[in-house]
Amino acid sequence: MVMLFICAISSEGRARDFLDTRINTNSAKGVDVVLSTHYVGKITELAVAKAFLERGYQVSQPLVADSRYDFIVDIKGRLLKIQVKTGTVKEEGAYIEFATSTSHTNTQGTINHSYKQDEIDYFATMLGTQCYVVPVDRCGSRAQRLRLMPTKNGQTKGIMFATDFEIDKVFPTD
Repeated sequence: MVMLFICAISSEGRARDFLDTRINTNSAKGVDVVLSTHYVGKITELAVAKAFLERGYQVSQPLVADSRYDFIVDIKGRLLKIQVKTGTVKEEGAYIEFATSTSHTNTQGTINHSYKQDEIDYFATMLGTQCYVVPVDRCGSRAQRLRLMPTKNGQTKGIMFATDFEIDKVFPTD
């Protein structure tokens, strides 16, 4: 029996933790598949692209893999560069967090590169079937949190609530 999971993130935490568990693709032969971070990232990209496509928006991908954005969305004639990030649910479902920079290691050490407004327009991530879209200028330089539940102390100032960044609120389809 072959099973396909199109899930960007589990309710318990990181997508990688969920998808890294051995998925039995053929119990008779005992074949297990473990998805790499590249697979997990691609699954998130496809889920986000699907969310835009389901709303009637055109999605285009760059021809080269080293673009700073994952795809371009045509929303009513406006072309927007989208960078997709797989999120991690933290603090028992209190918020989702995703990276807003990339890093690579060379002989000099680890180099972090934050995304800038001239490179992308929005970050996008998924939680279950919900797509969240956040303008790059609203994000921190290393990571961004979207609150899923109210804070324990009731703070609202400076808090970015996930519901405010649902795809249908950011891009209403009229």
